Amino acid sequence: MMKVHMEQDELDSLDYDKMQSLYNTFSGHFNKLHYLQERYTRATEFANMMSQTDDVEMNITCAYEKMLVDTAAGYGMNKPVTYYDKTDDNYKVVSKKNIFYGTTDETVTKKNINEQNSYVEKILDINNANDEQSINIHLMKDLLIQGVAYEMDYTDENGDIQIAVIDDDCMPIYNRAVKPVMIGFIRKLIYYDPLNSSKERIIYEKYTHKDRLGYNEDGTIYTLYDNTKAKPFQDNYEIPFIEYEMDGQISYIEQLISQIRGYELVTNNTKKIMNYNDDALLMVRGYSFPDDKTEAEVDNAIRMFHTKGTLFLDQQDSSDAKWLIKDVNDTTTQNHKKNLANDIFNEAGTFNPSSDNQVYQNTLSLMFKLYGLETKMGDIISDFRRCLYRRLKIVTDIINYVDKTDYNYRNINMTFSRDLPSNTNEEINLANQLKDLLPLQQIYEMLSFVENPKKTVQQWKSWQLELAKIDAQKENIMSEMTKDNGTMIPDRVKNSSSNAQNEQVTQDDSVNDGTNNE
Repeated sequence: MMKVHMEQDELDSLDYDKMQSLYNTFSGHFNKLHYLQERYTRATEFANMMSQTDDVEMNITCAYEKMLVDTAAGYGMNKPVTYYDKTDDNYKVVSKKNIFYGTTDETVTKKNINEQNSYVEKILDINNANDEQSINIHLMKDLLIQGVAYEMDYTDENGDIQIAVIDDDCMPIYNRAVKPVMIGFIRKLIYYDPLNSSKERIIYEKYTHKDRLGYNEDGTIYTLYDNTKAKPFQDNYEIPFIEYEMDGQISYIEQLISQIRGYELVTNNTKKIMNYNDDALLMVRGYSFPDDKTEAEVDNAIRMFHTKGTLFLDQQDSSDAKWLIKDVNDTTTQNHKKNLANDIFNEAGTFNPSSDNQVYQNTLSLMFKLYGLETKMGDIISDFRRCLYRRLKIVTDIINYVDKTDYNYRNINMTFSRDLPSNTNEEINLANQLKDLLPLQQIYEMLSFVENPKKTVQQWKSWQLELAKIDAQKENIMSEMTKDNGTMIPDRVKNSSSNAQNEQVTQDDSVNDGTNNE
């Protein structure tokens, strides 16, 4: 990944020409990012770009990049990030091991739901106002596609904290320390004059600890929006940008480009063969034009028929007519395409939804199919978590300055959960097999649909006590009736009493379910 290092005085001296020269130096890096993004979006510019970089890849419809990126991003970020204050005793974190996937999920609950944590509530309010879930997925997709993503945290003219994804060509500036720190940020904006749409205009924005300036082509410099409502420009103020990166590794989709290119080439070659056969020539051999026709007339007739798909060949000993087509073994081509598609999904670490239908029926099979993706996403989520803590630090600095508080972002913990499909039937069958081998609470901990195993065990025990009481009452009634009459109770009376007790059990169970607390 691109890393630009310079000292503070060098950063302060950057003007329009120097920034333009800097971007030209790293033009290859930005061209690669544009190419990867175009492969995902499949926009109209993609065909033009491919015509300049490749010689045969034009008519492309197999958008595997979008399918794989959306699957990976959804697997890692579809479930919202959970924030809680680890210094607050009211928060309880329950770790739950998923026996099918070998993962550990953390569930955060409150002992007293009415008790509020002002710091966490402020963080959640800011996240909700900015639709944090959508922003995180956007950042994750950019990270998977390009290997880098950028975010800006600032306050608007109303003093509200904004979290924005930056999709422009960005260049973070770091110092030359052993552990580099961001000391500046440059943003390149390209737009067109509304009065002259053919004229492209480029401006640069430079953000430092002290200044936030814009640079025009004509050399004029202007001050960007004033963010003093959040915090004055001090040397110790955080640069309000965050660079999400994968520690120098190439992006997730870049690893798959060669396999996808191979699949695209086979697909396009198949299309070309089909198009050729659709426009196949009718080959006519041994046809003789009438003798009264001149040579020029014959040439004109042959030329006319050729434009309509007919080819005349001179042959004196025999004559026939047949279509000139390519004989292609479609079975071999389709098998080759299928093998290429499987290679793509295997390299991506996920399953092929068009061929791996068995994974929807067997959780264990799905676990092995997603193992590669889990390994890749584990590293990416670790990098993503580090950047989210930087966001927390910037947002907390703004809150502390505006509200005169002293919140510490290090007190906030966050949990991530993978978006894994579950098979309830398999979990129930496993629980039934283990009921005589393991304690009840340990079995409940294996079930994904049981949120609080300890509370569920207590509810189950209470339910069993109620059933025992009902059975005891039933025995007392039967005994009293036998004692009073001195005779055996007829079967119809027994059946009537049994039905009444069953109805009572159902009613008691519905009333008791969910009412017992820890």
